[in-house]
Amino acid sequence: MGWERSLWGALLAVVVAVGPLAAQDRAVTLMVRGGGDNPFTVLDDATTATLKTGYNLGAGVGLQLSDRLAVRGDVSFTRNGFRALGMRVSELSRLFMDASVQFTYPTESGWELFGAAGGGIVKLHEPGTSGQDSTKPTAALGAGMGYTFPGTNVGFSLEAKGWFYQFKDLKGSFKNYDKTMIDVGWTGGLSYRLPF
Repeated sequence: MGWERSLWGALLAVVVAVGPLAAQDRAVTLMVRGGGDNPFTVLDDATTATLKTGYNLGAGVGLQLSDRLAVRGDVSFTRNGFRALGMRVSELSRLFMDASVQFTYPTESGWELFGAAGGGIVKLHEPGTSGQDSTKPTAALGAGMGYTFPGTNVGFSLEAKGWFYQFKDLKGSFKNYDKTMIDVGWTGGLSYRLPF
């Protein structure tokens, strides 16, 4: 659990250090999103075992510390079909829970470009099984663009986010695989900003 304490400690340090300098820009943002998910890692050296494009649903909350800096927490659920030797064998669900520091670049057009980096955990589950779930630490990197509709606190965003974790020591249909997994989700979402 040491890496989790380090992550939360780093995020808390950012809040404490930057918060007093940017109190006038503070806001809480609530987010929901949906889209697709692409695992970019082939599970075996013979390239016969793959996870196919699936879907991604998520929600999050962000704390805006200034016009350029925020911290955010996200939960994302993904599910993908699993194929081996050309046949659909099973499915794999993942529940990602992560926290990130987000850097934003406002533009004159009203669009904001952003990048985020952080980490958390991923819970892996093969649908139709019980007692075989596995939880792994994961790094998270994301980038996208957002727009707040003039005169409102409602916004729209497009984002690509990647998770990096060890795909090993699993059970069921995935017990024979040992890879570093790269999952990329691409989503569109809505947000609501609550200034304070």
